[in-house]
Amino acid sequence: MAKLHQKTTTKDLAIELAQSTGIKLADVRHILSCLPFHILKHILNGKTVTITDLGRFRPLARKPRLGSDLRGNRIMWKPTTRMQFVPCYSVRKKLQVASNK
Repeated sequence: MAKLHQKTTTKDLAIELAQSTGIKLADVRHILSCLPFHILKHILNGKTVTITDLGRFRPLARKPRLGSDLRGNRIMWKPTTRMQFVPCYSVRKKLQVASNK
């Protein structure tokens, strides 16, 4: 099982994808850098973004609610949009198998 402090960077992922697909490294890095912008654009328009064999990014509307500022004064927080990632079935199964090892 992987240690929690280890991480794979965008550069590492781009190198791995470029080697396995034959696409130039610069092109893969450009696509990976553009991907969050395009996902967020559709989320903010209220659409779910599905990436085949990975999962779905869903928008979640958060209602306005009461809160407090740093001084303890009661204020009304504005409504916000959040994003939730839901892995597809095959990814969930692979994660389940990996966690049972």
